Amino acid sequence: MVFIHVIYTFTNLFNDVVILEVFYYPNNVYVLKFFLKRNKLSSKRYSMQYSLEEILAKGYKNGSSNFLKTLYTVLIIGIEYLKKDELASFGFMGAARPGELEKNRMDDGTVSNTKRYSVYKLFTLRYFDPKKFAFIDSKTSSIFFIRNQKNAEKLSKGKVMQIIKNEIIPNL
Repeated sequence: MVFIHVIYTFTNLFNDVVILEVFYYPNNVYVLKFFLKRNKLSSKRYSMQYSLEEILAKGYKNGSSNFLKTLYTVLIIGIEYLKKDELASFGFMGAARPGELEKNRMDDGTVSNTKRYSVYKLFTLRYFDPKKFAFIDSKTSSIFFIRNQKNAEKLSKGKVMQIIKNEIIPNL
């Protein structure tokens, strides 16, 4: 059973509102999903991104500083969850960018090894201590899972892969 635990909003550097949804799954699993409020009605809201023209019009050369602000905000919220739930583990999916949607599409509708997945994974590895967290990879679905080692007995790698396949992917 999955439900939205809470919804956060914040403003990014481009002055757009970002919506962050935190979904709770059994076994202290939290999945974080974020998108621009202006895209909330789109079925592709997790895949959409700024065009170069939009970025330049806002006075930036690229979107990296805006992207990093968003990732740091998501990280801070994740840390807040850890303070409230010492067994918390996290999963996220690096949604396919518009150009990747048809490339490497899997039978379950996910897209394997997306660029966002690679970036999120590197970001996560930088901030989560491998002594306290295990990193479980599902490249074929571009899902990266950060398992809290305090919850390793209840949340084995096999259990995580089962949650990804049976709970997370069907609710994308």
